[in-house]
Amino acid sequence: MGYIGRQLRRLGNFNSYLALLSALVSSPLARLDWSKAVTDALREHAEVMDTAHSYKNYRVLLQQATPPTVPY
Repeated sequence: MGYIGRQLRRLGNFNSYLALLSALVSSPLARLDWSKAVTDALREHAEVMDTAHSYKNYRVLLQQATPPTVPY
């Protein structure tokens, strides 16, 4: 998720960003034994798209993004 996720965020493609993140945190993949670095990176990306407070972190990131963007 690291490189691809960063590029999707940089490009403002939040729809694909969330799709990729959803796939990586899905139940079958969550059972894999990943390294701490990968787990920490996924946690960091998941915090951006956290549903708490009506996607507050995502809304802030979307406001800071340079148009054009592909919102979620």
